[in-house]
Amino acid sequence: MIKSVSIETVPFDSGATLNGLSTFNFIFGSNGTGKTTISRVIADEQSYANCSIAWSTASPLTPLVYNKDYVDENFGSSSELKGVYTIGKENVETKAKLVEAKKELDGLNKDLTGLSNSLSGEDGTGGKKAENISVENELRDQCWERKKKYDPKFDHAFTGYRNSMDKFKEKLLYERSSTSADLAPLDELEAEAASVFVDAPTSETAIDSLETSTLIAAEENPILQKVLVGKDDVDIAAMIKKLDNSNWVDQGRVFYSKNDGVCPFCQQTTPDSFAQSLESFFDEQYELDTNSIETLRASYANGADNLRSALDAALESNCTFLDKNVLGPIAETIRAKLNANLQTIDEKGREPSRVFALDSLAEITAKANSIISECNEKVTAHNARVAALAATRNSLTRKVWRFLVEDMSSDWARYDKKKQDVSKAIASLEEQIAQKQAAILQKQQQIQELETETTSIQPAVDAINRILKSFGFEGFELVTTESGDSYRIVRPDGSDAKETLSEGERNFLTFLYFYHLLDGSDSEGAVTSDRIVVFDDPVSSLDSDVMFVVSSLIRRLCERIRNGTHVVKQVFVLTHNVFFHKEVTFNQKRPVGGKFSEETFWVVRKSGTRSTLECHSMNPISTTYELLWNELRSDDLVVNPLVQNAMRRILEHYFAILGGNKLEDVVDKFEGEDKLVCASLLSWSHAGSHVAGDEVHVTLTDTQTQRYKEVFRQIFVKAGQEAHYEMMMGGVDI
Repeated sequence: MIKSVSIETVPFDSGATLNGLSTFNFIFGSNGTGKTTISRVIADEQSYANCSIAWSTASPLTPLVYNKDYVDENFGSSSELKGVYTIGKENVETKAKLVEAKKELDGLNKDLTGLSNSLSGEDGTGGKKAENISVENELRDQCWERKKKYDPKFDHAFTGYRNSMDKFKEKLLYERSSTSADLAPLDELEAEAASVFVDAPTSETAIDSLETSTLIAAEENPILQKVLVGKDDVDIAAMIKKLDNSNWVDQGRVFYSKNDGVCPFCQQTTPDSFAQSLESFFDEQYELDTNSIETLRASYANGADNLRSALDAALESNCTFLDKNVLGPIAETIRAKLNANLQTIDEKGREPSRVFALDSLAEITAKANSIISECNEKVTAHNARVAALAATRNSLTRKVWRFLVEDMSSDWARYDKKKQDVSKAIASLEEQIAQKQAAILQKQQQIQELETETTSIQPAVDAINRILKSFGFEGFELVTTESGDSYRIVRPDGSDAKETLSEGERNFLTFLYFYHLLDGSDSEGAVTSDRIVVFDDPVSSLDSDVMFVVSSLIRRLCERIRNGTHVVKQVFVLTHNVFFHKEVTFNQKRPVGGKFSEETFWVVRKSGTRSTLECHSMNPISTTYELLWNELRSDDLVVNPLVQNAMRRILEHYFAILGGNKLEDVVDKFEGEDKLVCASLLSWSHAGSHVAGDEVHVTLTDTQTQRYKEVFRQIFVKAGQEAHYEMMMGGVDI
């Protein structure tokens, strides 16, 4: 059976659950509150991603759902209805075999459910699997107690496992099966941990040495010592040498060329031979030498930038072994020398004829590299110590875990015993479940073969037609098609009637078809399979008398389920009709103010756009009508002053309101003396209910009262409503 239905879809957007479900489940709610949504979820759980169904049986049962979808599906485009296969009465021997096989299948399913419950519990969280989890959790707690006990001394050994009980347990299980570390006593481990498990030092990064070869090589560049002057065999060479102003003349050439042959100094026009003399004096070699100065400047500037960056990186590093107090002033000296040398090269470029020398960096940079080298030696030694400490710690960590494994020896013994026992039980249950499942499959195949021999679609169509005719539906009936596996709806003249049925006729016929399907199947091999059934507003568009038939049929089904004589194992009834709800739920044996253990009552309510489900400890739909019948079932009707009023109101309510008849019309159904008694009863009931009790007091004899009680019963008999009378009186003879 279904234990619970969880729904989280429109209109149950906030989520709702039908839980604690039993054999019979009655759900009342107004139209539009979501009853059909419930029936659709049960019919096809897979189509609703946010909804789920929990089962109490090992395997889900087949759901048969009567709702609007079912009516539309069976009155679709096809003119035929699938035949309902039921077991015929004539195959007595085969039927007996089938009944016995079904009992055996029920027993196997019961055994399977019991085994599944033993393995996983009814809700999937119990049984031997839960016991297995309990064994694992017990070990987990014991492991964690060891962690808390030894954590103050061995916390570094537990790194990576200190924040998870499960990880700590799994680590111990792994060490138990694979450790090869030596076993050491606790005091030895604690002493070693005191010196090894201190704050962990980290590796240091070495400092890059200073690259100065390019800069030192520049100091020996011959271009700095070379005197750059023009050629001696030019006519103006003697004057330039005498004045020693070749640099001045070279700089002036730029202005002379821009001034169109006019001297930029004296502003006199010069002969053409003067320009030629200037170009000849500053020949190609001179140009090459001056370009060399520019190349030297660029190369030295680049080298200076790299050296400055290397010094900055060293001084900004976090290396604890670098003496920055010593390196810092040296770095400043190097920077000053670099700036001075760049200025010197610039001066050489401006005065090529002068001789210059750069300030040497060799000694000062050697000091800097010496400091860096000493730092790196210390870094190397430190990193070696760190690596050795890591290995020592790893060794100690392995010995600590080995100690814990041995310290838990008694816990391992208890764990192994419990684990072995529960594992054997689980393996045995799983094997038995597999065997039961195989036996169930074999038994199902046997039942299908027997059903094929004994089933027919004719009994169902005959039963449906009898009910139709007994309630005045003479204009159509079901007939078996020539194929012998389906039905057609035809008029008395043989014409198709499916498209011309009224809504009430269609709904009643579809209900009867569905109802008989509960005793069979639309295929030959599934007649006796266990199932659940859902009735979603089956009395829509039905007259009151037909409504009573539907409620009676459902109650009859419920009684057969109670007696264990039906393949339906669970019933859901959803309705918005108060009268139908009272009819279908009526049971005079139900405890007053309570309910049977095999039934649940629910109300669906809607507020705004969202619906909710309410579970009730008793039938929430109570009416004055039922209370009136309670008065008639009283032990002492003669002295009960409410009897007269109860009878009048029952007759008015049932016949005038629900039956559509007038009380006066009921009198005409009697003859002779009974007709007079009936009229008298109506008059008496009116008088008794409308006249003040202290004005007139009439003492009724037992004989008079008995006659009126009999006529009261006959009113229901004459109206064809005796079943309702019997249902409401519950067999009490008034």
